[in-house]
Amino acid sequence: MIAIGFALSALSLWQMTNFDLQMDQWPVIWSGVIQGLGIGFAYVSLTSAAFATLDPKLRPEGTAFFNLMRNIGSSVGISGVQALLTQNTQIVHSTLAANVSQFNPLLHAFNLHSTRALEQLNGMVTSQAAMVAYIDDFKLMMIVSLLAIPLLLSCVDGGASRVKNPKSWRWSRGPS
Repeated sequence: MIAIGFALSALSLWQMTNFDLQMDQWPVIWSGVIQGLGIGFAYVSLTSAAFATLDPKLRPEGTAFFNLMRNIGSSVGISGVQALLTQNTQIVHSTLAANVSQFNPLLHAFNLHSTRALEQLNGMVTSQAAMVAYIDDFKLMMIVSLLAIPLLLSCVDGGASRVKNPKSWRWSRGPS
C-alpha cells in the first residue's frame, strides 16, 4: 500500500511537470486529487507499519517520536525545496533576462525605453522563471518518490513474524 501511495504521488507530480501559466484549474484539481489519494495510501499504511510491532506500553513514546521525526523530515524537505525554488527562480530569471535587449526582434512590441513596459516585461520574465523553477521542483519530488519505492520494497520482510500477539495491533488500551 505504501508503494502504491508513492506511485500515485509520483504520478501527480509528473502531471504537475506539465503545468503552465495559461492552464485552467482542472490540471491542478486532478493532480491534487491523485496526490491526496497517494498521500492517504502512503501515510496511513506507514503509520500502521510503524506501530504494528510496537509494544502497547511504548505507544505514547512511539507516537511522540514518530510525529517528531515526521515534523522534522517535513521541515527539512520543505526548506530544501523552497531553497531550490528560490535559487532556480533567480537562475532562470537571469538567463531569460540576458536575452532582453532592444536587438531581440521578439521584443519589438515593447517600448524598452518606457519604465512601465520594462516593469511589465520584468513581471513576465519573473512569472516564467518561477514556473520553470516550480516544474524543476516537481521533477525532483517525483524522482525522490520513485526512488523511495525500490528502497521501500527492499525493506519489506513481512514484520508479522515478530508479532507475538496479533490482538496487540488494536489501537485501544482496553482488554485484549
